[in-house]
Amino acid sequence: MKINPWLQSSLAGVAAVSLLIYVLACATSFSPDDRQVLYPSLDSQTGATGVAVYDRKSGRSEMLFTAAMADVATNQQPVPMRAEWLPDGKHVLIAEAVGDDLLELLVLPRGVQEPVRHFALPNAKDAATSLEFPFAVIGSQLFLNGEKRDPLRVNLLTGEVAGGAEATNEVFALPSPDGKSIVGLRDLKEGGSAQFGIIDPTSLQFKSFGQTGTNLADGTLPAFDPSDGRVLFIATTGDHLQLQVVKDGQTEFTRPLTRDGTTLQTGPFLELAHDGKSVLTTYCATNAASTNAEYGLLEIPCSDAPLRFTPLFHAKADKDTDLIMAQPSLSHDGKTWAIGTAFLYLQNDSLTPEDCALFLVDLSKSNRPVTKVPIPAPPQRKPLVK
Repeated sequence: MKINPWLQSSLAGVAAVSLLIYVLACATSFSPDDRQVLYPSLDSQTGATGVAVYDRKSGRSEMLFTAAMADVATNQQPVPMRAEWLPDGKHVLIAEAVGDDLLELLVLPRGVQEPVRHFALPNAKDAATSLEFPFAVIGSQLFLNGEKRDPLRVNLLTGEVAGGAEATNEVFALPSPDGKSIVGLRDLKEGGSAQFGIIDPTSLQFKSFGQTGTNLADGTLPAFDPSDGRVLFIATTGDHLQLQVVKDGQTEFTRPLTRDGTTLQTGPFLELAHDGKSVLTTYCATNAASTNAEYGLLEIPCSDAPLRFTPLFHAKADKDTDLIMAQPSLSHDGKTWAIGTAFLYLQNDSLTPEDCALFLVDLSKSNRPVTKVPIPAPPQRKPLVK
């Protein structure tokens, strides 16, 4: 299996293929009404990876699903998966990559009397590639990415598939901030930039709206807002990071990303705030005086207002792997940002069991209070990459 070019440099220097297999269930997902949150979890007895759901009203969590490759009892191997809420709020989609060529889709009903739907997609080359990014879903139609092919459309009611044609310069489908369209991104490979636009959900045709600059930071993805045509991305100027906003082929805004006394690293995924005035991402800040780095939420205003850092936990920094290990999400009302550290805990042995958790940051309050939902740590910490 090959790795998407945008993330490849983030994984340089490690066993990248092995790493990707294990980081795919690391995303959180809010239900459409924002009352529940799906998040990656761990089986406290076996260490198998799984999916849990947190009810924000009751403050309780429930384990929905666990998966592992059968092996000797003390050495279960996690199965690559990704879980997300479907738009109707009554179903959860769990996708698993079984080996290199089989992708299995499970549609789990929540609160409705329906059977579990199971679809097997054989001959899915590099099946885990379909799980790298958040799913693009419109109604009952799922759009799956792949290696050297354009998106495959799957009807989650009938199992009907369309698209997926081989391509040497494939387009990747991503959900749109408005939830009504599909963002398309194409790595231009040469020149260090990415083309962005929308994918027609019926014809599957890609319409380009433009491209980023050639200074797109390694291992990061741009965020595109079809409602106003802006593309926002983390760029590099020498050794420094900056936020760059492009519209209609012109740079609309640029600001440096710095913090006194620290070396700053941002995560690969960006979320555009609902008011369009800021960008949210993960960060890792290191300094020479401290053994452990600070991890948390970085809010980047699209103005000259100060950067806002919300610390969540501390651990030794590993610039090649850490920020890909925990994929955040923003609630539908834009008031809560969530991130889970279950897989980061397995990989980074300096993370304490107390910080193996789901973190919920309240963006509606000026002091940004944090709710921490503990994830039971297994008795043995099995690293994902050795």
